[in-house]
Amino acid sequence: MPADRRAYFKKYRRKNKKQQNAKSRERYYRNREQRLAYFKRYYKKNRRHILERISMGAAGVTSVDRPRPLSCEVCGNKVRICLDHCHTAKVFRGWLCNNCNSVLGHARDSITTLQALIRYLRKFQKAQHGRSHVHKAKRAAKK
Repeated sequence: MPADRRAYFKKYRRKNKKQQNAKSRERYYRNREQRLAYFKRYYKKNRRHILERISMGAAGVTSVDRPRPLSCEVCGNKVRICLDHCHTAKVFRGWLCNNCNSVLGHARDSITTLQALIRYLRKFQKAQHGRSHVHKAKRAAKK
C-alpha cells in the first residue's frame, strides 16, 4: 500500500473513530456464532498441543521427555494438568495438577520448607485426632 494511501486511511480512521468502532462491533456480533464455532473446533482439535506450547513457552522449557498424562504424577488429580519445571535450570520435571504445582511454587521448590509443612500438619492432626491422618487418596491407592 502506498505511503500516501496509508496516511489517508490512518487519518480517516482517527477522524471517524466512533463509526469505525461501531462497524467493528456490529461485525463482531453479526459473526459471533461462526467465530465461536470456529474457535471451538480449532481448540478441540489442537487442545493438547496448544496447552503444551503455552506451558513450555511461559516456563522457558525447550524439551519435554514424556507426553502429558491424564492425571497428576503426585496426587492423581485429573483436573488442570500443567507442566512443572525447575525455574533456575529451566528443565522439565513432570506433569502436576495446578494445586500440586502451586504448592511447589509457593514453597519455592524448597524440600526443607515442604518437610516443615509436613511436620506442622502431622503435629496438628495428632493433636486433633490422636493419630496421624492418612490422606484418603493414599488409602484408596493402597486398596
